[in-house]
Amino acid sequence: MFNIDNEMLNLDFGAIYAGDSTKFRLWSPTSDSISLSLFEDGNYGDAYEVHPMERLGNGIWEVDINGNLDGVYYTYLIRSGDCLHEVVDINARAVGANGMRGMVINLESTNPDGWHKQNKISLNHYTDAVIYEVHVRDFSIDDSGNFKFKGKFLAFTEKGRTNSTGDSIGLDSLLELGVTHVHLLPSYDFESIDELKPEKPDFNWGYDPQNYNAPEGSYSTNARCGHIRIRELKLLISTLHEHGIGVIMDMVYNHTYRAIDSNFNKTVPNYYYRFDGDKFSNGSGCGNEIASEREMVRKFIVDSAVFWAKEYKIDGIRFDLMGLMDITTLQDISKSIRKFNADFIIYGEGWTAGETPLKLESRGIKANAEKVPDIAFFNDNFRDAIKGSVFDSKDRGFTNGGGSASHLIKYGIAGAVPHHQLKESCGNSWAISPSQSVNYVEAHDNLTLWDKFAASNADCSHEDRVRMAKLSAAIIFLSQGIPFIQAGQEFLRSKGGDENSYQSSDEINSIKWNSKTKYYDVFSYYRGLIEFRKKHDVLRLSDKSEVEKHLYFEENLPDNVIGYTLIKDNKNHIKVYFNGGNSAAKVDLPIGKYNIYIDESQAGITPLQSVSGELTIPKISAIVITNF
Repeated sequence: MFNIDNEMLNLDFGAIYAGDSTKFRLWSPTSDSISLSLFEDGNYGDAYEVHPMERLGNGIWEVDINGNLDGVYYTYLIRSGDCLHEVVDINARAVGANGMRGMVINLESTNPDGWHKQNKISLNHYTDAVIYEVHVRDFSIDDSGNFKFKGKFLAFTEKGRTNSTGDSIGLDSLLELGVTHVHLLPSYDFESIDELKPEKPDFNWGYDPQNYNAPEGSYSTNARCGHIRIRELKLLISTLHEHGIGVIMDMVYNHTYRAIDSNFNKTVPNYYYRFDGDKFSNGSGCGNEIASEREMVRKFIVDSAVFWAKEYKIDGIRFDLMGLMDITTLQDISKSIRKFNADFIIYGEGWTAGETPLKLESRGIKANAEKVPDIAFFNDNFRDAIKGSVFDSKDRGFTNGGGSASHLIKYGIAGAVPHHQLKESCGNSWAISPSQSVNYVEAHDNLTLWDKFAASNADCSHEDRVRMAKLSAAIIFLSQGIPFIQAGQEFLRSKGGDENSYQSSDEINSIKWNSKTKYYDVFSYYRGLIEFRKKHDVLRLSDKSEVEKHLYFEENLPDNVIGYTLIKDNKNHIKVYFNGGNSAAKVDLPIGKYNIYIDESQAGITPLQSVSGELTIPKISAIVITNF
């Protein structure tokens, strides 16, 4: 389509700041002329200078401007034939309010104290991670939170916050819970929120990308200043790092909010997107999809991911609709980032939202997991087996009366890898290692777990639904793979039955921190499960051969009961039992004395009681025992 050589693929693009000068470089091979406009303000006023850019080879345009331009805003005026477009630099690393103009920035000036001295979060294996997904605004906007910086990045830096009854919230609650990584829903600059009206209670998840390489302004205390939004996001990251928690960014490289009138399309018409005939293809369900397989599109995505990993020192990336990203791009991202951070975690949604022209064998889907061994996938098979289909609110899984889902649960327990006791995979043993399986029952999409049980089990008692929630959590944390929870899941978060709250109100979406007190027994259960998982490495196996060696499923158990043994060594082992039925079940134990660490109400690393001979597993519950 265009002449693209290796030299181009190694160039930096955007506003390249060098103190006493700035080089502006843009790739736009279809343009007849391009001018650089400089502004004092990010939203208002005319350009105080306009500079023609020089066309070099292969469609590259450049201009060097002398002087310190730190804090100066800019756009490009691109002329092609009779068309003239004012365009925001797609590579802008800072922007003004609402992302209407790029901004030249000295990124070094945005670094908090000690930024270069902070330690990265060590992660020997993906399976050592415990991931906590949270929306920046949700975290602190509710009045029960009592945060100073409501809805902002800085709320994550606040220590000593409590709810109305004195229980810890926010950062302190994360530390109490024991998670290892915080997954932030999209925090780059997205389009749907008016950043010039911070008093307006606008809400959006952020899956509407505008400027990929700049933070979202509505989460900062001053959206009009590019320096402030960058510094405050870095303060969030450095604070979490100081407390041993990694930060994962949710990136949406599969589509943009706009298509025909996007900055990408104005820069190089029809290049950055896939087409179905003469129309934008729509595998994202959002009206367009990015053509990641094209060389300069791939370069943009890889460069962007590396920029976030290096400049912001993030510890991982989660890809939205990863099935729309091509395998080569994913491989390049992984390879590029691991050159400087071997502990970086990458995972994503291994599916598309609709039909796409991207070839099946090139998609970032579970069926192609072996092609990207360093990338993990959400295990939706396991999710639906546990609680029922997310596409049918009344459908039931193993924990809420589905019964027949027991055999599917075992694939998830094994981390979605082949196992000699699981003969019929039916597509459920898709991973090449348990490090590729992200195990979850709740995320920002679809009903929360608590709302799912309210819809599917309306005739059940409150007590039984709490049992279902605890059993679901136990299955996630006691299985091979990477455990993942949504913020508030640990105290039965509800969104009032809203299964697609992407632009619903704060009342629907916010974390109600008083619920932690109301359901503190559930919070304590989650905390104990995490504590137990961290203590026993046999729960965090990273290779399929280890799963084969250390995991054995018990046979001839009562209906609706799953049992398995985790062999730590020749002498010591852990036995796990899940009862998804509505009545207690009994199993005979091998000769010896066993300690119970997890039951239907409590979990942790302190024995609750001892048992021998026969074990009773209460209805809708998990029991974990050890012989040590």
